Amino acid sequence: MKMKTFKNRHFCEARKALATTVVIISLMVATPRKAISEEFTDAKFMYYQEDNNRIRVLAPSVVKQFETESGWVIKVDGIYNAISGATPTGAPPVRRRAAPLQAAPSSSTPASSAVTVAPVSSSPVTQAEHEEEEENDSLFSTLFKGFSSPKSKFSASTGATPVVGGGATTPAAAPSTTATSPASVPSSSSGSASSSSSSGTPATSQPASVPGSSSDIPLADFSDTRWAFNLGLSKRVGQHTPGTLLSFSQESDYQSMGISLQDAIDFNRKTTTLLVGGALTHDALSPANGRENSTKDTVDALLGITQVLTPTTLLTANIAVGQVTGFISDPYKVVELNGNLTYEKRPDSKTKQIVYLAINQFITPLDAGIELGLRHYGDSFGLSAETLSLAWYQKLGNHFILSPSLRYYTQTAADFYDVRFTGSPEFYSSDYRVSAFTGTSFGLKLTWLPTSRFALDAGVERYQQKGDDGITDPALYTGATVVIIGAHWAL
Repeated sequence: MKMKTFKNRHFCEARKALATTVVIISLMVATPRKAISEEFTDAKFMYYQEDNNRIRVLAPSVVKQFETESGWVIKVDGIYNAISGATPTGAPPVRRRAAPLQAAPSSSTPASSAVTVAPVSSSPVTQAEHEEEEENDSLFSTLFKGFSSPKSKFSASTGATPVVGGGATTPAAAPSTTATSPASVPSSSSGSASSSSSSGTPATSQPASVPGSSSDIPLADFSDTRWAFNLGLSKRVGQHTPGTLLSFSQESDYQSMGISLQDAIDFNRKTTTLLVGGALTHDALSPANGRENSTKDTVDALLGITQVLTPTTLLTANIAVGQVTGFISDPYKVVELNGNLTYEKRPDSKTKQIVYLAINQFITPLDAGIELGLRHYGDSFGLSAETLSLAWYQKLGNHFILSPSLRYYTQTAADFYDVRFTGSPEFYSSDYRVSAFTGTSFGLKLTWLPTSRFALDAGVERYQQKGDDGITDPALYTGATVVIIGAHWAL
């Protein structure tokens, strides 16, 4: 699921992208053309670390917005991501063994012709994003990237990281695998010459060993980098503020391009703003494990409204729909099917629907503001999700704002999810990101405004999740800590 370009600001703030977008747009169109707020520069740096040394992300970014003499507002943002660590392969947990054992090749596939799987997720993203893997497609990364910080996900290749398999014959359409546990195979960097072991060439079985993880979860080490930029253009024309956005991102095995069009229309003396938009995204994948190159196309549409109820109350409501066609499976994830490891297989099309409601209230006696958001997501994969987000913005004196936040998320499993599969299912995935689970996050951010034109901020958020189906190994649902520092200059 690639084009979902990485949230360079807070990972978990993607849930507020729709509401934030509408608020920012309404502020932009309600401000005189030469207002200071329309010309600014933002710089941020994010450090993300999952528990048990799973995934680490370093992500600096810069956003620049300015206005021409003719009234065009131009916004350019760029981001560089460096990601490394280990990600679950999708294979079921390996039982701990007292001593190394030789993995027996599949009875139907000679060891000399077995294909070594490099089962690294094409989007081994942060745990804070895992629950949004199926939700945040190009609508959030393309349609709104001009108004909110970019979001990205990663792909990576690695050396072969097999797990113990063998048994019945795998389907003819999927390669059978002869595998060992992850601890027996060294990692390699994506796209480097040293990653020849992920080329999909024939390989023989290797001795199994006790996995490095205490939970025996098969993991694959990897590293990758990504860069992306977005170019947005908009202009106030009467009651309308039409705009367009061009997006591009490049990774070692993934390239994505997108274009979006949107219009914010004011009514009722600018107390009502209607937002309409659409986005097209084309993604091209060239897996490093030798699998066939593939593409994915996404079409999204949004209808939203923001209403000023009182001078201190703002209501936002949005409905978004989308369709994804092409290769939607993760090209690196594997499943256990009839005793063998094979690549996962998801449907080649998906429809999705999102409904979002939010209210922003300024509380005058406390000199504070509160934002409450409710979000429902559903798709044709059978995945349904609910999100509740709450943020408090407390002004401290004349120069500080303290912002604690809370988020609760829960989702059902996709129709094709399970830990192991037997028989001849049409679709199958053991990616725990499409399992049933619940996630919670707690954050705290401090903003310092020494002048009206300059601000510094620093924030930290802790994310935890747990499975709800009773069959997925709890060790898969690791927690994460995110630290973000930023600066804002208004011209």
